[in-house]
Amino acid sequence: MAKQVLRLPRIHSANALQKPNNHYPVPPPPCSRFLSSSSSSSSYFLSSSSDNQKQTKQLKGEPKRSLGASLQNLISNNKYKETLDLFSKILDSGTVTLDRYAYNKAVQSAVELRDLQKAIEFMEMTNKWKPDSFTYNVVIGGLCREKRMKDAGNMFVKMLHKRIKPNKITFNTLIHGYCKAGDLDKAFEVKENMKCEGFVPDLRTFNTLLSGLCRVNRIKEVLELLNEMKMHGFVPDGFTNSSLIEAFSRLGDSDGLLAVSEAILSEGVEVNAYTCCPLLKGICKEGKMVEAEEILNKLMGKGFVPTRVIYNTIVDGYCRVGDVKNALSTIAQMESVGLNPDCITFNSVLNRFCKMKQMKEAEELVKEMEERRILLSVESYNTLIGGYGKNEQFERCFEILEEMEEKGLKPNEVSYGSLINWFCKKGKLIEAELLLSDVGSRRIPRVQMYNMIIDGYCKANNLVNAFRLFNEMETDEVFPTLVTYNSLINGLCKVGNVSRAEQLVYSIEGKVFSPDVITYNSLLYGYCQVGNAQKGLELYQKMKSRSIKPTLITYHTLITGFSKEGNVQEVEKLYKEMLENNLHKPSVYIPF
Repeated sequence: MAKQVLRLPRIHSANALQKPNNHYPVPPPPCSRFLSSSSSSSSYFLSSSSDNQKQTKQLKGEPKRSLGASLQNLISNNKYKETLDLFSKILDSGTVTLDRYAYNKAVQSAVELRDLQKAIEFMEMTNKWKPDSFTYNVVIGGLCREKRMKDAGNMFVKMLHKRIKPNKITFNTLIHGYCKAGDLDKAFEVKENMKCEGFVPDLRTFNTLLSGLCRVNRIKEVLELLNEMKMHGFVPDGFTNSSLIEAFSRLGDSDGLLAVSEAILSEGVEVNAYTCCPLLKGICKEGKMVEAEEILNKLMGKGFVPTRVIYNTIVDGYCRVGDVKNALSTIAQMESVGLNPDCITFNSVLNRFCKMKQMKEAEELVKEMEERRILLSVESYNTLIGGYGKNEQFERCFEILEEMEEKGLKPNEVSYGSLINWFCKKGKLIEAELLLSDVGSRRIPRVQMYNMIIDGYCKANNLVNAFRLFNEMETDEVFPTLVTYNSLINGLCKVGNVSRAEQLVYSIEGKVFSPDVITYNSLLYGYCQVGNAQKGLELYQKMKSRSIKPTLITYHTLITGFSKEGNVQEVEKLYKEMLENNLHKPSVYIPF
């Protein structure tokens, strides 16, 4: 059966993609949306006591329009505290009757200062003024910003009871608030109420909802909402496509990413680097380099000028799939358009050479970087340490550590961790411990290094040394992690010491972390190894009750355990559950 290709709804427009601002699609706080562009500061706010007396005299005959302008000028300069101080002085003077505009400025300032209680107190002074839709929008926006969605909803209901008609800003503010709080169902409910009130959702409405759906990977509903956008005549903008690209990249859905690119290209929409880079990065991450190159070439044909970051993305993509030849060709193309490769460009190629154990080529590349006067980064040296460690050239690893320090670069956790990792993989656990001791004086986090060595001893069935290091962690004030406990539990279960493994599992319960599927799989293996598959089944049920999703290893272990005991009925039941969870693979041993 051919794989179904995801296609986004086609929307006919040539609107340009633009980089969204930092708050988009968040509706700008209503308190800022209505401000004038005036930037002059108020002449009324004076700090000294004598000036305050002078100010009070000035207030007596001051027109309301001038007072309002003064408040507005302070707000335009983000002087919210000064605005409230001036408002209080005017209020206390009792010489001027303040209008709705002035009260709204006070409410607005209180919200900006995150003093919602004061803002609400101003609203309740109804004997002096009557709040309007602007007032409620400001306060609702402040409550949404604080994620007080229950209070925001109550304020909206109060607004309706006061017979103050909400506007599109009110609905968009609530929708954004509910999306940020993760209550998408409520957000969509507000959207429907918005339509019932006669307001047509705008691009901001759709983008807010799309962003919320993309964050939780509800892709089917995303496509439905895109179709609705089309029906209302809206064109996806930069923010829309960025949300889609981010979601598809997170899911590893290259077909979805290609659909986004097809929609962008077919509509002739202008693309900037902000949109292009994550799009190409997602496609390259999935190894689809031909498609990535085609998209880039088509965009360039439409006038798009690639940046160094774009080329670095393509170079890294080729290196990921092991195509160094095309990676180097891309670097040459990059230089032909006047862009010089940087350390990040060469690091991708260097990493590929080291993974392929081509250390001679790696050294030649380092030499070329030096000739180009491109300074090697800590990441460059860490890559070399990993490459030489993989080749068991440990003396060269230590030489690189010295070179780093000579050039003023401090080796970090990855530098030493990489070397310790290869010591452990090659069974050189004593050398790993010696290096760990040396790291202790350098104030570098060591928990991962301890974990590597403890795991190495557990795999070698040397639990005495594993627990010695475990105790040493406490002495050195290095706090064990779940990874530490999982290694020890697995090591104990491998040698049949299930009772002590159980004790460690129980001890985890009181920690800041909880047992995960690896913990339970190790204990399951231990139970089945000692012929107690029934106890393993009880643990399996406990896993599910704690919403820990079983893996293929979970089923494989239990099926093997019950098979050894001749319990065909339980084997069939587990096998059926495994298939229902879509975890079947031919490699899983089924005994019948």
